[in-house]
Amino acid sequence: MTHHVLGVACLCVLLVVPQMTKADLVTYYIQDYPSEQTNGLNTYHVSGTITTDGTIGTLTASDIQSWAVTFDNTYTIQSTDPGNQTLTTGPVQASLVDITVGSGGYLGLFTTNGGLEWNNLANHQTPYSGRYDPANISWESTPSSLGGNTGDPWVIAVAQSTAVPEPSIFAMSVLVCVCGIAYGLARKFRAQSKPRNEP
Repeated sequence: MTHHVLGVACLCVLLVVPQMTKADLVTYYIQDYPSEQTNGLNTYHVSGTITTDGTIGTLTASDIQSWAVTFDNTYTIQSTDPGNQTLTTGPVQASLVDITVGSGGYLGLFTTNGGLEWNNLANHQTPYSGRYDPANISWESTPSSLGGNTGDPWVIAVAQSTAVPEPSIFAMSVLVCVCGIAYGLARKFRAQSKPRNEP
């Protein structure tokens, strides 16, 4: 009887814990496209992260929890800086793999010192632009593709390739192991406590 109670208790824990340990935030890494990040005199590099609330599908500004953009591995603007703004419209999509800006979409990350924007709206003069004013970094370009896609959609950020298991999956694995060991020990204890002639 004890092992039945233990089994039911373990099942209840397995059903409840994954909900409590749900991993909400997803971090994507901004992609560097040097051939599109030039003003004719200088070519710049971009890196950084965009962290979302885990939304899969169309992103709004409120789905983006934080971001940081670094120009030339030196100058950084981020969502905690003065004058920060996150702007989105249209098909800005998040998947488990990447963030894309489709035709008719817009994503802009700004502070008082600069910004980075992907403007895939029709007939816009400067679809892809970046600037960091204190260092006189700026470019405006009309990319033929970002991430190998011609115009629609642009791949602007990708998820980390070596993902760490979500806490819920890890917790479930640990609990399954613990419950299995506990169940085995309970059966062993029960078998040892039986009289030798009892079946």
